[in-house]
Amino acid sequence: MKVLTLTQPWASLIALDEKRIETRSWYTAYRGPLAIHASKAFPGWAKRQCFIPPFSTVLVRHDLNPESLPLGKILCVVSIEDCLKTWTLDMDQLSTNEKQFGEYSGGRFAWVLGPITRIFEPPIPAGGRLGLWEWFGPPETRIPNPPSTGSGPRAEPRGEPPVPSPESRTPSRESRELEAR
Repeated sequence: MKVLTLTQPWASLIALDEKRIETRSWYTAYRGPLAIHASKAFPGWAKRQCFIPPFSTVLVRHDLNPESLPLGKILCVVSIEDCLKTWTLDMDQLSTNEKQFGEYSGGRFAWVLGPITRIFEPPIPAGGRLGLWEWFGPPETRIPNPPSTGSGPRAEPRGEPPVPSPESRTPSRESRELEAR
């Protein structure tokens, strides 16, 4: 299953169904199940966010103490439904909290998350990584990835999806033979 590691409190905000858009500096073509992993690190700047509204308001409403947020654990499973340039979003349609929980500046991408399909209680310990990564948790926690639409493994693209130019296409052996005649 694909996993995204997030710093707290953002990982918990998704698991609490309070955050439905994850903003990133890079595009993803992946659509499907996504486990949310809370990073082992909880930097001071992120802890301070927990005491500022709307972060503090949401955590109090869910009876959560910032000092006890899970770290280094898989919290839940959602799905990535879409990935849009942030400037294409109608910001008037987003809640005040959603706007505060994300970074919607130019050049960024909004990963639109689907509903929570699984909450892990208790959360499952796991190491984290940057970018999207594969997790092979205990068999009872596994949710199969959707069938691949490609012809094999593919690296996760960063930034805009590439558009090959005609000059960059490698000619086939047959076309090279025809040109040689």
